[in-house]
Amino acid sequence: MDALLVTCADGRRFARIVPVQAQPDSPPTWGVNSSSSASKRRSKVLGTHMEFLASALDGKISLGCDSAAWRAYVSGFVSLMVDCTPNWVLEVDVHVLKRLSNGLRQLNEEELALVLLAVRGIGTMGAAAELIIDTRI
Repeated sequence: MDALLVTCADGRRFARIVPVQAQPDSPPTWGVNSSSSASKRRSKVLGTHMEFLASALDGKISLGCDSAAWRAYVSGFVSLMVDCTPNWVLEVDVHVLKRLSNGLRQLNEEELALVLLAVRGIGTMGAAAELIIDTRI
């Protein structure tokens, strides 16, 4: 595995692991615009992964890892997504985002749950309002 340095719009940098077969001069890309074939693949993979996260947080999937590691993964993944690729959140099903937001609340990540809902827009405003009322953020 090789590391690929990812830079967010605000200048923060993160290392991302990429497959060995990736060539240094052409790292794999998930596409930024919605017209590329990579973007269509990204949307499907991202939706599946977000569904997995929501199902695990709902308790529908039993995980065999340390709870602290799981919490760090979920909060880190969602934080990166809302900070660095908020347009990708628009591609995720509203119902999945609401379930994910509820799971983040269970992890005491109310502010992150609210940001996730706010990034999605009008479709999640009802859930965001409920979150604000329930947690008094």
